[in-house]
Amino acid sequence: MNIDIDLLSKSMESIVEYLKSINLNTIELIDDYYLDFLDDRFEIEKKSVEELKKANVCIGSLYDDVFEIAQDIKKDSDGINVVSIVTIERLAHILEYLSYYIKKINFKIN
Repeated sequence: MNIDIDLLSKSMESIVEYLKSINLNTIELIDDYYLDFLDDRFEIEKKSVEELKKANVCIGSLYDDVFEIAQDIKKDSDGINVVSIVTIERLAHILEYLSYYIKKINFKIN
């Protein structure tokens, strides 16, 4: 199976449009810090239980992620392409928080 980039784009657009349609135009950062696994998290079936128990975990900051993405957008508007692996990881953390936030405030999504 492959992940179609157009599918990602359409999915992101539909999420954003839906959130706007229900007037959820901002997402309050109730919590800042999160745990992030530094090891390769997508090849867990190749690891022993002992290796999984020793997974490297670090603490990340949503405030930092939001700030850095905002800075990247400013640079991007100046014609400098700033997309990197770190940019994608930061956006992934923000999307994970969106899911967490919606659950935490008991917001109902159809």
